[in-house]
Amino acid sequence: YAVSDDSFDNVTLNPRDVGRLVKVNQNLFVDSPLNVTDELTKSLMEGAQIREDQDFFNGDGTATYGNQQGLISGLVSGAYISASGNAWSAVPPADMLTLPGSVENVRNDRLCYVSSRQFYVQVCLTRDIATSQFRNLVGGPIGNSDASFMGYPWYFSQVMATASGSAQKCVYFGDFVGGSMLGVRQDIEVRTSEHFYFS
Repeated sequence: YAVSDDSFDNVTLNPRDVGRLVKVNQNLFVDSPLNVTDELTKSLMEGAQIREDQDFFNGDGTATYGNQQGLISGLVSGAYISASGNAWSAVPPADMLTLPGSVENVRNDRLCYVSSRQFYVQVCLTRDIATSQFRNLVGGPIGNSDASFMGYPWYFSQVMATASGSAQKCVYFGDFVGGSMLGVRQDIEVRTSEHFYFS
């Protein structure tokens, strides 16, 4: 074999500040039976995770998504496979079988699906019921995934299509670790102020 070297691409991350302003009545801290600080922190974390999903999947390069290019606009047209039908109910099992066989040069142990929970239930579960006399296509979580299909982990993201429609990007399949990057520079920072609408 000829001598070869690994080659690497340079990736430049452009950090963007993402913030949220939450107004809380001071009496809530005193009167609530809940730990208000913990509840607010959980809410802020959930909001940050939703924002990351929105940027990663739906980012179109506009200010709405912090000028981030997500999969919906960052992938070349050849990366998509069109379903046989326009409605989710018209997606045949063969279309779902096409996805695992269409990706190349990936690590098989990092392959997974991502879609909304509604897509998984309405498309994958119905396909499993229709073919259950032969095999079980769907399964429980693998690792920290939400479910599985054909032995691959499946993750739910509710920023993706949640109802059937034509010309949608409904499900992604691939090695997201090897093929994409979402840089998070630091964890959430929470600040409080007694000033009206501190920002």
